[in-house]
Amino acid sequence: VDAGHDFTASVTSPTEIVADDHQWVCTGFSVDGGASQADTSHTFTSVQAPHTIVFSWKEQFWIKVNSAYDSPTTSQWVDQGGSLTVGVTSPADDDGAGTRYRCKGYTLDSNAPVTDGSKSYAFTTVQSAHVITFNWIAQYQLVVTSAYDSPNPSGSDNWYDTGTLVSAS
Repeated sequence: VDAGHDFTASVTSPTEIVADDHQWVCTGFSVDGGASQADTSHTFTSVQAPHTIVFSWKEQFWIKVNSAYDSPTTSQWVDQGGSLTVGVTSPADDDGAGTRYRCKGYTLDSNAPVTDGSKSYAFTTVQSAHVITFNWIAQYQLVVTSAYDSPNPSGSDNWYDTGTLVSAS
């Protein structure tokens, strides 16, 4: 830049975005080795000497959350080395007509499904993008009535997974 003129240095942030994978976010800059400033641009006014501007960056990874039911944690960018806990509420979608859905667990990336009924997962020290899908099973409510007795066991919520064999007497 010519002496006495102004010059603006700037970067676009985020940048180098790879959809559903990673991106780089500018965390600020320093001029001539000075204190860091939180911005993506700086204007040098009436330049009289050489200057050095260094922009700082952090990498972020995409955590994609899939769920057919409930309102799961929103998919989002997570800083490299950061953490995020995702989850769903289960059971979900009691339609008032005797059908709802129970979370059976989740599938993380291309791993085998976890079928222990987990409704949440904690990502820690994130180093790559991930996809988590919460898996569900339909449940149906069984209501048995009798003119002489209450056949439903006390404390029973009378919801059963699809395919469950239930006996009533």
